Amino acid sequence: MRLTSTAAIFILNIITIETVFASEAIALKGTAYLSEEKCAKGLKSPECVLSFEIAGNTAKLLFDGMPAKAVREECTGGMEKADGNGLYCVKSDDGTYACYFGYSFSHKMFTASQIDC
Repeated sequence: MRLTSTAAIFILNIITIETVFASEAIALKGTAYLSEEKCAKGLKSPECVLSFEIAGNTAKLLFDGMPAKAVREECTGGMEKADGNGLYCVKSDDGTYACYFGYSFSHKMFTASQIDC
């Protein structure tokens, strides 16, 4: 009887965890950019970075969750936060959010985006 109760509790916990994750799913809105110039020698060339831009609710969650203090961003005039590892997010004056980061195939790691103003 004890084994059955333990198994039932374990299964209930798994169902609960799956339900929580499913109900918290947020659609991801974004774009990836690959510079033809910087990646002309191939994806594994040192200067090639696959850059990502995430916008909307996901970007707002990232911006709001970042512990860094927001500072005025010179390019757009919006407020920017950076995590020090290549991720930075901007809240524009019109209330829209965007986050940027990149992936370096040669270094096999996430890094700063190559998206500029």
